[in-house]
Amino acid sequence: MTITQSRSRPPHHGILVATELGLMGADAVAVGDTLARDLCLPLVVAHVISEGDAITPLLPHLHESVPYVEREAAAGVAVRHHVKQHAARRSNDFDVVLEHGAPDEALTRLTREIEPKVLVIGASRKGTLEHALLGSTAEQILRHAPCPVLVARRSLEDGPIVLGTDLTDPDLTAEQLAAFYARTLGRPLILVHGLDVFRPLAAAFDPSTSVDARTTESLRAAAEALSQSCLERIGITARRTIDVGDPARLVIEEAERTGAALVVLSSHGREGMSRLAHGSTAEHVVRGAPCSVLVTHRGG
Repeated sequence: MTITQSRSRPPHHGILVATELGLMGADAVAVGDTLARDLCLPLVVAHVISEGDAITPLLPHLHESVPYVEREAAAGVAVRHHVKQHAARRSNDFDVVLEHGAPDEALTRLTREIEPKVLVIGASRKGTLEHALLGSTAEQILRHAPCPVLVARRSLEDGPIVLGTDLTDPDLTAEQLAAFYARTLGRPLILVHGLDVFRPLAAAFDPSTSVDARTTESLRAAAEALSQSCLERIGITARRTIDVGDPARLVIEEAERTGAALVVLSSHGREGMSRLAHGSTAEHVVRGAPCSVLVTHRGG
């Protein structure tokens, strides 16, 4: 069930932020607010009231002894206070939506209903549960949300946009999205491609098989030409980093070295998203990047 606290229906095609009213939610609200302002889009902030009731740690006296309607009202007040704390918005400048049920299911359902440009969720901070990010809730959201998902970590105010790409998507899904944010936010774009030459060899040949220098340089030259073609197709210039190594590691290192504001990459559709649980490039980047990460489905 969806309960909208300001309008009869939440606006479509805006920026949807999910908050649990804690530190992760604070990051999501701050990043979502920046995006909404820069893109001139409405901001919708969602909070899911589950059986455990996320508001209970903040207001422990509001639980079973309080009627459900009053708990919903209290949750709405808490969300508005939370947003004004971390986004400095007036009360009439954003919408609050309260959902009920399992957070991943409720948020996925809401994204299908209002079709946001992006869903912003929070990431664990240093010193907290390091791998809470890709726990069951966030993992399910990344797997099933029908829109791009931005995992918020740190402000978008400074730094370039880093695009991680394997150069195999004919639709240039991540490339076009990265170019859009680079232009909109007025940031330089850095394209990163990892020549992960050892992974296919390990799968198809003897693990001791190596790639000689001539073959490596040939692969690098092909990647350089393909990446330049991709950039020309989307009409943007970018600095390119093409090197031999694990793609996720190269993206993370580039983001760290340049102080990136945002990393953009795509998954291989629904099947690819399910690989988050088994160690995909997207998982490693989302876990290890020092900044916010935007993950989109190919062709979506």
